[in-house]
Amino acid sequence: MVKKIDDIEPLCLDFTATRVVDGRADIVELVDGGASIDVTRENRSRYLDALFKYHVLESVSGQLLSFLTALYDVVPEGLLKVFDYQELELLMCGVPSIDVEDWKKHTDFKFYSHNFPTELELNNIEWLWEVVEDLKNEDRVRLLQFTTGTGRVPAQGFKGLISSDGRTSRSYSRKRIRVSIVWIYQSTTRRKCWRSILI
Repeated sequence: MVKKIDDIEPLCLDFTATRVVDGRADIVELVDGGASIDVTRENRSRYLDALFKYHVLESVSGQLLSFLTALYDVVPEGLLKVFDYQELELLMCGVPSIDVEDWKKHTDFKFYSHNFPTELELNNIEWLWEVVEDLKNEDRVRLLQFTTGTGRVPAQGFKGLISSDGRTSRSYSRKRIRVSIVWIYQSTTRRKCWRSILI
């Protein structure tokens, strides 16, 4: 609004902003001596820049510092400059759709009492993937959330999900360790397998 008004002097603005803390209003000078500098048509761009800087950076500097510290812990500051906002969203949030073939490729099956699967166990694995393929993406997301703790796949696909058997490692800085163990009870038919997954 201030940017579009030709005759700005009647608004009686100066280079200050009001900050409310604990129900008490304080006047903050946007520049040195801001309380004695009137906003005019000539200096309104400087006023708007100072007001923007105050509201977006200075008034929330504590919260912003905490946010940036946490962000730089996940993505080092030097690398952050390389990404645009869409690439950063993909890196931080992962891929919203689930590629079942990629999921199959990066899934390990362990068998409880022996090293090699029985025919029934092989059937159960086949039925499991058939059921997953038949699911809508939102149901796949729920299954992924249940099995891994995350509803999205990393940008690099399922190979980017770091798994663990639950034992602690000596060094796991900057990596998320996921314990993704799902017990699948043997079903004698595809329908029973489907029902056990969807319950």
